[in-house]
Amino acid sequence: MSWTAQAEVLADTTELGADIALMAGRCRATGLDPRSFAPIMGAAMALGSRPWHVMDSPYGSDQELISDLLDKIDDLYGRFMTYIKLRSAITRAWAWANASFATAACQKPPNQAAMEHWARVRGDCEAALETLHSLPRKVTSARTSLTMAPAEMGETYQAVYDLLSQGRVMPHDGRWLTGEELPC
Repeated sequence: MSWTAQAEVLADTTELGADIALMAGRCRATGLDPRSFAPIMGAAMALGSRPWHVMDSPYGSDQELISDLLDKIDDLYGRFMTYIKLRSAITRAWAWANASFATAACQKPPNQAAMEHWARVRGDCEAALETLHSLPRKVTSARTSLTMAPAEMGETYQAVYDLLSQGRVMPHDGRWLTGEELPC
């Protein structure tokens, strides 16, 4: 597989963005305050997804939401580390292609076939690096947004958690906070 093809696969954040948009849709279906899951929406948008059109089944508990959140943070970290490894390999291949091209050009007579080959490799590397150019910004932005989500949710729902931890009850069943199903 060419360097450009590998870069295109890695740079395609469509599926990851859709997964995070689905999380936002589940937060909306759960009935959470939109301000509390705004970082999740921001992460989806950073990856090119539009989370306001997505709706899905509600979260059954806050633990389920936090588990999904941590999984996506791990996925983004993994994507970033894979980016670093691929970029490093491409950079090494580009340097090798440059040196090999120069060696072929310095032969008497110049080795045209080798020069053409190494020029293609160098072009592939340059195209791959261009393809990867915006990936670290997108992934870092999405990961930063997701890491802010627990604090935003905690800030929004802290008073309710305090109330419940004191053994008191809310005036209405807070299905997401208690993890209990509402009777039909």
